[in-house]
Amino acid sequence: MELHSLKESKLTVEILEKKLVQVCALNDFPKADRFITDGLKKGRLFLLLDGLDEVNFSLRAEVIEIIKTFIDTYEKCRVIITCRTAVYHNQFFDVVQQTLDIEDFRDKQIRDFLKAWKSQMSPGKSVEQLIEQLRKRPKIMELARNPLLLTMMAYLYTDTPFILPHSRIEFYQKATETLLELRDQIKNIRNEYEGKNKRRILQSLALYLSNFQQSDRREISYDTIINKLKEVLPDLNLSPSDTNPIIKEICDRSGLLLRIDGGENYKFAHLSLQEYFAAEALREKEQELINKFKIDTVAWREIVKLWCGLATDTTNLIREVYEKDPLAALECLADAQVVDETLAKKIIEHFKQELLHQEDTENIAKALAAVAADYRPRGSALLQFLVDIMNEDDNSSHKQAAAKTLSYTNLPQAVDILAKYYDKPHLLEVRQELIRMGDLAVSTLESIAMENCVEAMDDLVAIGTPDAADTLEKFLHDPQLKQQAAWRVTAVLDKLKEDENISDRL
Repeated sequence: MELHSLKESKLTVEILEKKLVQVCALNDFPKADRFITDGLKKGRLFLLLDGLDEVNFSLRAEVIEIIKTFIDTYEKCRVIITCRTAVYHNQFFDVVQQTLDIEDFRDKQIRDFLKAWKSQMSPGKSVEQLIEQLRKRPKIMELARNPLLLTMMAYLYTDTPFILPHSRIEFYQKATETLLELRDQIKNIRNEYEGKNKRRILQSLALYLSNFQQSDRREISYDTIINKLKEVLPDLNLSPSDTNPIIKEICDRSGLLLRIDGGENYKFAHLSLQEYFAAEALREKEQELINKFKIDTVAWREIVKLWCGLATDTTNLIREVYEKDPLAALECLADAQVVDETLAKKIIEHFKQELLHQEDTENIAKALAAVAADYRPRGSALLQFLVDIMNEDDNSSHKQAAAKTLSYTNLPQAVDILAKYYDKPHLLEVRQELIRMGDLAVSTLESIAMENCVEAMDDLVAIGTPDAADTLEKFLHDPQLKQQAAWRVTAVLDKLKEDENISDRL
């Protein structure tokens, strides 16, 4: 069940049960009342409650309490609740057995995912070529670790002349521009409406959905769309009669907006797309965005970050964000085009210390890495700071934090830095960081393995990509390494063959 559908101001366990019945009905299982009731009482149901972060801010605390009561009431049932990490603050710690983070795609998983597109690629295009382009674009590679965004990349690469850009904002800009200009490919019918007009409509709908007053931030009814377009179409020199045709063209040709519930409701294909169009809608309305962020930092966090990539000077907004949510301000620096250098240094210096002294540094490491991956002076200086920690700091926990941050940059030079500490017993985490970097680390691990280091061979198996397999196969021709390499080659080739079979079945 998608939790954003919980819109009632006085939610109860009984209402939640009725919602489960409604979900069944929407998925071709009508009149499931008895099934749900018996299943809950006997503990036979496995409940998936998706998107706590998408619940309206004003209702979220109430929804959390009802879910906790629900779990206590039907304690025999297994339950999984999903939520963006930035929103979750252990609200369910007293009623759940485990809290897990879902890892992003690693290189092998990206490659496996893209195999489904292989047969559709025209001559001159290949999965290998797309992966090579991703390797050369660290910030886009980070986006590719998200399945939805990787799907967009694969489609655009396969079916259009789309060229991958180098920044997150450029990707959203160019991807949405390309999708909004797509014609009917089968019938070769040109678009009736200009891409810029369809973009303006999507901006309006995204902003409406994102506003904290709305009870549901993900779905918008057809009737509401009609009313919103009455406001928008005259400014575009279009008439009310254009409402249905332009919405149809957006849905059918771009896929950015989806019909659901038999056309009664609509939603953006992914929350990140909705957030991008909302950021575009507020491009010239900085203070309005600041006010919205201060009211609900969770709902507007990603929109603020995307806005920073669109706006000219982001100094004032980032200063305001820093006062409310320092980590969000650091994340904004990765996308910001222009920001006062004194403010930027203040934020970065603050999080340098946080990185070295906090126990849980995962989100800080990712945010600092996004800044350090930028080739411009600010990023280069931060990268050098991380290098200095690795080379000069005697504190092993500091080195571990720096190593984690370096791995998240997806930079080739980060591999070289980490490799220097591969065999240090007090820095065993370096191996995991190199495995996380996937194919970028293969050649370096090959060099380490050539020194008769079986651990490096094991790490190549863990990476598990064709490049890693090819490297292990080379060792079969080395008298000193072939014995250690033999079974490892078999292991990684068997896994690749298994994945190929699964891909073929899909």
